[in-house]
Amino acid sequence: VEPVEWKNTRYELDEATDKIVINEIGSFKQYPLRLAWAVTVHKSQGLTFDNVVLDLANTFAAGQLYVALSRCRSLEGMTLLSKIKPENVITENKVVSFYEAANDLSNVDEQLSRAKEVFEREQLLKAFRHDKILSYMDQWQDTLLEKDIPNKADSQRLINDVRLATQKLAGVANNFIFKMSNYFDNEKVDKDFVRERVSKAIDYFTEQLHAELVTPLVKHEGEYSVKKNSRGYLSQIEDIEVGLHKFIKRIYRVHYLDKKVYTGEEIYLSSNPPKKKKKLEKGATYDITYKMHKDGKSINAIAKDRGLSVGTIETHIAKLIKEQKVSIFDVMKDKRVEKALTVAQSYPDLNLSELIKKVPFRVTFGELRWVMYYRDILEGRG
Repeated sequence: VEPVEWKNTRYELDEATDKIVINEIGSFKQYPLRLAWAVTVHKSQGLTFDNVVLDLANTFAAGQLYVALSRCRSLEGMTLLSKIKPENVITENKVVSFYEAANDLSNVDEQLSRAKEVFEREQLLKAFRHDKILSYMDQWQDTLLEKDIPNKADSQRLINDVRLATQKLAGVANNFIFKMSNYFDNEKVDKDFVRERVSKAIDYFTEQLHAELVTPLVKHEGEYSVKKNSRGYLSQIEDIEVGLHKFIKRIYRVHYLDKKVYTGEEIYLSSNPPKKKKKLEKGATYDITYKMHKDGKSINAIAKDRGLSVGTIETHIAKLIKEQKVSIFDVMKDKRVEKALTVAQSYPDLNLSELIKKVPFRVTFGELRWVMYYRDILEGRG
């Protein structure tokens, strides 16, 4: 590639000759190159290009060739550096097996029965997952950071204690789920053993949730019910308490083989749970936030106008990003997205509380949740 010179000229009238003459007023010389960049096929998922140069000689994963070829908008914009051979077209064996089995209807009833059983087991164990409880801790922390309430340091210490107790309980729950999953993989499953083991788990987790989470929360709520400037903070605490009671109720009501497992007294179900606020129709609160966002209002302005916490509005925006109704770049600067996305992609197995420590700048749990949903969309999991 050779340098090329561009000249800037101006046309003027030569009064002496009465002719148009060209006067050169400047020039510049440079290599006529356009910036390009490289990316792996896996990292390119979700992206689209007008022009792309592909090197597919060494594909090694099922679907990799298809992903690469489908990145370009047109055949004209595609350049292949190597010939595509049959061995470059790799098919997932599970997909082949599925379509081969799909044509065999001889054991469809047996397969359906087995699928129902597997689904029921998954639903049973899913009831013990503490992800939702951990997200309550994140919401509580967000609310505390944005609210100016009395004795803030004491509240922070309580959050730390309750979060630690929740994480320990979540670890026990994950261990229980893991062991029961392995047991369900056995050829012979003792149904009575399953009911007995799950009943004991229900007794343990409901008692621990009540003692380690609900009781401290109720006490904390009572202390702040008489303090000034605590209305918004107290509202968030009440929401968490309602969520905890729902979680305990869900554990009590788990079913196995179409029958409720727990037959004992549901002593930790609240007979007088906090009064729930009158809710809008399902999805309406998100629609209101979406409309206000489309009208150009900031998150802080939406929160103020609606009388909700910034953390709650950030949760609404997260759902809208997940549904691809709102672009993350409308609510977060490009450079912040890029840096946080790099962290989220580097540590895909960390939860929000762990991941936020890896981000090299201050970010809220709500913003980090946006980035994780955006990452899932890019990776085709949105």
